[in-house]
Amino acid sequence: MKKTVLLVVLLTTAISCGKQGGGQTSKDAASGAVPPPPPPPVSPTPDSAIKADAEELIEPTKWVYDTTADKMTSVTTYTATIHSVNDLTFEPPYSGPYDKGSIVLRKRGKSIDVMLGVWRGQFTGDEILVKFDDSPAQRYSVQESSDFAGDVRFVTAAKKFIAGLIKAKHATVRANFFQEGHRDMEFNVNDLKWN
Repeated sequence: MKKTVLLVVLLTTAISCGKQGGGQTSKDAASGAVPPPPPPPVSPTPDSAIKADAEELIEPTKWVYDTTADKMTSVTTYTATIHSVNDLTFEPPYSGPYDKGSIVLRKRGKSIDVMLGVWRGQFTGDEILVKFDDSPAQRYSVQESSDFAGDVRFVTAAKKFIAGLIKAKHATVRANFFQEGHRDMEFNVNDLKWN
């Protein structure tokens, strides 16, 4: 009895190992079937190629405008977005080939928002430091988004911030990041068209 159980266990193990390992089972060998060859190795895309592709898609020094209409409410949303001219360098797990900061202006009905975003990393704190051209740096309060996303902050004094952007050619935004301290995001904000 013990020999029969041991034989069944060994046969079951041998059959399952043959199927999992990709080897031929006795049925495959009898039919002459040959398992398919393994797929060719995929060479990873170098970070420089990813960065070059991303830079082709995004012009960091120019404002990009968008208009969308909500079909249900007939409310139109206007946005203006610009990306930082400098990369933000973070440690893993937030490191990557194309780390940019963003400023997004949004007008939906009577509501006006200014959002700061990062492609990687997490904002911390409730305050940023902003310098428009050569004027003295000013402190602005910021808030988390309603879904508590770490990569977005809303500037509470949106109209004041936008007024500074309209007058300036260059803006520097200093923000604090989780386990990274503060980083400066540089923006060429000239030629903003915003009402």
